[in-house]
Amino acid sequence: MHRHILTEGTKIIHNGALAEVVAWVEADKLQIIDSYHKIKIINICEIQCVIDHATLQTSLKNDSLDISAFDAEQLSDAQRKYDVITKHLEEPASRPVAEAVAQDLACSSSYAYTLIRRYVRGSFSSLIKEKRGRKVGTRRLASEVENIIDSTITASKGPGSSINAISEAVKTMCENAGYPAPSTKTIALRVRQRSPSDNTKRLHGGKKSRQDHLVRGGKHLTKRALELVQIDHCIIDVIVVDSTSRKPIGRPWLTIAIDVHTRSVIGFYLSLHHPSAVSNAACLVHSVTPKHGWLSELNLHEIQYPMYGLPQHIYVDNGKDFRSAAFISGCKEYDIKLTWRPPGSPHYGGHIERYIGTLMKSMRGLPGAILASVADKARYSNLKAPGMTLSEVRDWIIEQVGIYHMKEHSELGCSPLLKWESAHKNKDGKIIPPAIVGDFRKLAIDFLPFKRGSIQRSGVTIHGVQYYAPALKRFSIKTPCIIKFNPQSICKIWVKPNGEGSYIQCDYSDIRLPDCSLAELKAARKELSAENKSRVPVSMIFAAVERNRERVAAATQKTAKMRREQEKQKNLFTADLRRIVPELSPRLDYSRQPKTYDVE
Repeated sequence: MHRHILTEGTKIIHNGALAEVVAWVEADKLQIIDSYHKIKIINICEIQCVIDHATLQTSLKNDSLDISAFDAEQLSDAQRKYDVITKHLEEPASRPVAEAVAQDLACSSSYAYTLIRRYVRGSFSSLIKEKRGRKVGTRRLASEVENIIDSTITASKGPGSSINAISEAVKTMCENAGYPAPSTKTIALRVRQRSPSDNTKRLHGGKKSRQDHLVRGGKHLTKRALELVQIDHCIIDVIVVDSTSRKPIGRPWLTIAIDVHTRSVIGFYLSLHHPSAVSNAACLVHSVTPKHGWLSELNLHEIQYPMYGLPQHIYVDNGKDFRSAAFISGCKEYDIKLTWRPPGSPHYGGHIERYIGTLMKSMRGLPGAILASVADKARYSNLKAPGMTLSEVRDWIIEQVGIYHMKEHSELGCSPLLKWESAHKNKDGKIIPPAIVGDFRKLAIDFLPFKRGSIQRSGVTIHGVQYYAPALKRFSIKTPCIIKFNPQSICKIWVKPNGEGSYIQCDYSDIRLPDCSLAELKAARKELSAENKSRVPVSMIFAAVERNRERVAAATQKTAKMRREQEKQKNLFTADLRRIVPELSPRLDYSRQPKTYDVE
C-alpha cells in the first residue's frame, strides 16, 4: 500500500478516463480536468485510481515476484499490456483509457479496468497471465501427512538415509496414525525440493555441506613476499620403515609453511613426533634460514631452494600447539602478527590445504602409500609394501618441492620460483633480500616451550632435574628467569634471567645422566611412583629410563610401536637444527661415558 497526497497536477482515473487534479473545492470535493479538457467537480469517492509514476517505476524495478519463473511467451504478453497501458495513460486521448486499452488488447472493458488497476499498483508481474491448471509446487496431501514426511526427512541422517528407508518410515507412521500413505515417488520429490545444502548436511554432515555449498567471499590480497605465511600440519599418506630392520613403523607428521604471495613452500619439518611447539619451532627455523648449507649436508646440490626470510604475518588453525604460550610469545618476540582462522573453516587456509592435497596425491605411487580411503585401496591390488625410511621420504619431499617451484602455477601465471625472484627485485632489477634474524639458534630457542622459575644455589631445576652452567654464578639466588626446554631431548635447557637479552645453555648437573625425552622421564617417574610413595631420586628415574630403552631394543623386532620409538631417538629436532644451523660452541656427547679421575 502506498500513501498518496492529492495535489494540483496529480493524475487520476475517473470514469475509465485519465484526468488531472486542478484544485480542492471542499474537504471531500475537488476540481479536475479530463482528457477532453472539460472541467468537472467530483466527489473524492468517484476516483477510481491514483497514478503515481515515481512509485510505479520504483515498484516495477523492485518487483517481489521472480519473473524468471515465467516463460518467454508469458513475459512478452505482459510487456505488451504494460506498453499499451503506459501509452494511453501518459498521452492525451479523445476517448476513455479503459476503452482504448480494451480495443488495443482485444479484451473486454472490465478486464481492461482490472489491468489498469494492477498497473497503477506498480506490479509488472501482476500483468503476467498465469497458465491454467495446477501450479508447480502445489501440494495436495493432507497437512498431517506433510508434517510426517517433513519430520521423517529431517530426522533421517547419515549414509543410511536413503529414499527407500525414508519411505518405509513414512508409511509406517501414516498407517499408525490412520492416514493414507504417500507413494515413494512423492517422498522422493519432497526430498529433492529441499535445498542441496540441507540434503548434503543430512547425509554427510555440516562440514561437507559448508565445503560444497557455502559462498566464500573475500580474499587476503598481498603485495609482497613473506607478507602472509600459512602454516599447517598433516599426517602423510605413506608408511615409513625404520633404518635398521626396514620394517614398517607408521606414518610421519609434516609441518609445512607456504608464502601466499609467491605460493612458495618456504619451509617444512618431517617428524615421527606428533605436532607440538617443537614442530612449530623447527618449521619456522627451516623457513627463516637459507637452505644452501642444509641441502649440501644432505647431498642434494642440484635442487634450487632460495626461499628464506622472516614472515610478517602467520595464519594458522586452532590447534593446541598454535595456541601455546611458546608459539604466541615467539611471534611477539619477532613482531610477527599471528592470526587464527575460524574453527571448522579449512577454506580460510585454502592455499596450504590445496598444496597439502596436491602433495598427498603425488605420494600415491610411493612404497607404503595408503591412498585416500579404504575404498580406494580396495580397488588396487598392486600397491607397493612400505620401503622408505623417514630420511628418504624427507629427501623425496625436498625434490617434489623443487619440482613444484619450477612448474607454472595456474593462479600466478608463472612458476613460484620466478614469482619469488621477481618479488625480491625493485623496478631497476636491483635485488632486495628478505629480512632475516641475527641469531638463528636463538630463533629456535624462542619458539620452544618454557616455564618460569628462579636460579637456586644448585643451579636451575625443571621437571625435577637439576641443571647448571658456570655463567649462572653472575646472578643472585632467587633471580627470576625463563627456562626453555626441548621435550624431545632434555639433556640441556636454556635459561634467560630477568634483564638479560640472551640465553644461558645449562647441562645436567650430574653429567652421568643419559639424554632422554620428557615423555620418557614422566613415564619412568610414574612407574616408580606407583611402587614407591616416597620421593623418587633422579638417579633412579634415569635408571628406569635406561631399562625401558633396553626393553625397546629387545622388542624392536616384535612390534612397530617399539621400532617407531627407537627411530624417534635417531630423528630429533636437535639433529636437524645442527644440520640447518651449525653449532658454534662445543657440546657434551651424552652417548659416551664420562671419564673418571682419582681424587683425594
